[in-house]
Formats: sequence, C-alpha cells, structure tokens
Amino acid sequence: SYKAVEEDLYDLATSIINIKRYTKSMGSTMAFSLQDEVFDNIIDDAMQKLTNRNRIFLTGVQLWNSLLSPGYLSKRLYTYLAFPGKGKSTILLKSAIDIRRYNKIQTKDPDKRPAVLFLTLENDIAETIERLYNMTVDNDDIRNYSSRQIKKKLKKDGRLELTNDNNIDIIIMEYKNREIDTNDLYGIINDLSDQGIETVALILDYMKRIRPAEKANDEKTELKNISNELKELAKFFDIPVITAQQLNRSGASVIDAALQANKEDVTRLVGRDSIAGAWEINIIKHFKKSKVSIFSNEYLKILINCGDFLLKYNY
Repeated sequence: SYKAVEEDLYDLATSIINIKRYTKSMGSTMAFSLQDEVFDNIIDDAMQKLTNRNRIFLTGVQLWNSLLSPGYLSKRLYTYLAFPGKGKSTILLKSAIDIRRYNKIQTKDPDKRPAVLFLTLENDIAETIERLYNMTVDNDDIRNYSSRQIKKKLKKDGRLELTNDNNIDIIIMEYKNREIDTNDLYGIINDLSDQGIETVALILDYMKRIRPAEKANDEKTELKNISNELKELAKFFDIPVITAQQLNRSGASVIDAALQANKEDVTRLVGRDSIAGAWEINIIKHFKKSKVSIFSNEYLKILINCGDFLLKYNY
C-alpha cells in the first residue's frame, strides 16, 4: 500500500541520516597523544572548551551547581528520575527558567539570539503557562486575572521579558504523545536557526513520550535508543539536553522501604529494573527531602514540592 511504501522510505531515509551522523562523530580528527605537539594542541583546545562560560549553565542553587560540576554542560544528557506525579515537569520547567535567569550567553552566531527550547509532550501550552506563572510570579489562581494583567505580571514580577541585559528566550512547543521522534528534533532546531534563533539548551518533557529514530522491539531497547540518540543530539549541536523519566512500582517499593528503614543512600538499592522498562542506569545521585534544608533560596520550595528525585548523568 501507499502507506507501507511511505513508512519503508521514511525508515530508509532515517537509517541513512543516522549512519551519516554516526560516521561523522566517529570520524573526528581529534586524537590525544603524549607527543609534545599533539599533547599541547589538544590540551589547549580542551581547556578552551571546558572554560567557555557560554557552555556552562548555572542554576539558582549553589549545591545543585556543585553537584552538576559546575552546572549543566554542553554535549551532555541529564535525566531526572522520579515517581509519577512528583514534579518531573516542574523541575524541567524550573531548569529552563534558571538557565535564562542566572546566565549570560553569547551565541556562536552573533546574528542569532539565544533560546532555551522546551518541548512538552505531556502538558499543553495553557497548562505550562499556568505552571510558569505560579513558579515565577505567585501561587494565586491565574484565572483571577485578565490576560492583560497576566502579561504584565509575567514580564515585571516574573522577569520574563526580553531585554538588552537578558535576551535569552524560552520557546515552548507542544506536541502530542509520541507524535515526534528524536530525528524531528534536528529539524525543529534547524528551523529555529533559519528564523534567527540559536538553541542553547533543549529540555524535553519527557523521555518516554518521544519515539526513537531507531525502532526497537521492546521498551527497554527503545528507551536505550532514545537515550543514546538524545546524547548524540547534545554533541551534534553542542548543547545540554535535559529530560526526565519515571521510576516504576518496583522502584517505588524499594525507596519506600529504604526510607522507612532510615537508609541514607537509597539509590544503592535502586537497580535497572526500577526505572520504567528496565532502563540502563549509569550514575545516580539522590536528594533526600530531609536534607533539602541546606538550599537557601526560592528553589528550595520547588524541590520540596517535587518530592524525592534521582538525577542521572549520562556522559
């Protein structure tokens, strides 16, 4: 049928694109050696990239920045892990606000303006705007005000206005569950570039709601493919990619039992079977609510409301 032929052609084109990207990343001419000339050049180049403040994105919490060493970094994938309904979307939206609020960014292309791209595949734009208002302005019901009042409050009280001092935009796009795959992200970012917008960070809400470019026969492989493909995108565009995934019932049972037993490092007890469809875990850090008191600013309230979080560093 026409539909079957269309799907076959799409799969073929996707495979070719993925092979090209993989070959390009594997064919890098950068190589480290202890030979004097190579050693000096590679170290100089590496230090220039590592100390580039335009590719380090601070949050509003010193301890959080310390954990991230020293903030969200380009070319890396960060995944928050939490239980259903425990604020994954909130922490992701807060990350977008923080990148805008606590950083000054110079774009690679001086003719483009910087933007944090926030893709929501779970909540619609109206829900996200309501959450954005409550996080930046106050906890009052947004429905108590007119559109004109909300605009004024968001710009003045929420500091969500493009100015000469802060020209970092937050672009929120809404898609349906599994409407797009990871290859579509390249097109979205490139389309923004054509409009004079440079994406400096990508935030995806959340991982399980996007399709992998490389199809899989089971959920575990699918999530692994999505993770790998998001990592490749982070390297391709030289940006941080921040997303989230949820723990399953097995993980909830493990953590609940550990907290009841006053265990300190509960993540030692969380295995790969505790995350969605047995997703592979690399390194996990855990914030217990009992220790959140060390946070000293507005982020404190957000973290407490979000409950217990796991942060996965996928390097």
